[in-house]
Formats: sequence, C-alpha cells, structure tokens
Amino acid sequence: AYIGLAFQVVDDVLDFTSTTEVLGKPAHADLKEGNLSAPVLFAAQRVPGNHGGRLLAVGERDELLRLLDRRMEQDGDMDRVLALVDEAGGVD
Repeated sequence: AYIGLAFQVVDDVLDFTSTTEVLGKPAHADLKEGNLSAPVLFAAQRVPGNHGGRLLAVGERDELLRLLDRRMEQDGDMDRVLALVDEAGGVD
C-alpha cells in the first residue's frame, strides 16, 4: 500500500516539475483534468503540515480554490495556480 502511495506522490510532483518530453505525457495533465494532486493539497491546506511549505494567506488560498473550481478556464489561470503552489512550497 505504501509503495503505491509513494509512486502517486512522485507522479504528482513530476507533473509539476517535468516537461512533456520527460514525462511522455503532457505536463500538468493531472491539474488540467481537475485532479487534486499532492502539491495542490499541500498548497490548499489550512493548518501547517510537516512538508516544509508555508501556509498561503487566506485570500491566496481562496483564490487557488476558485481557480481550481472553475478548472482554470481563463487565460493566466494555470500560471497563477502554479505560482501559488510554488509559493506554498507544494513541491518542495
């Protein structure tokens, strides 16, 4: 069970940090499909975790959730989500 979980977390991080060429599938595919991967969950958390990231301000967290809820349909949405996840240390 833990091997499967570890594989999934690695896959989630690679989706944020690798290119389409390296992955063999489109980068950010999980995010574009609306799948809430580990980096997004870390960024959206309300209480500090042990992953070493930081909490987003309430307004930033709300913005992240709004962008995800509307499935990043507007120009710039994906870039903003990636920036918020990075700011929160979601892939650190």
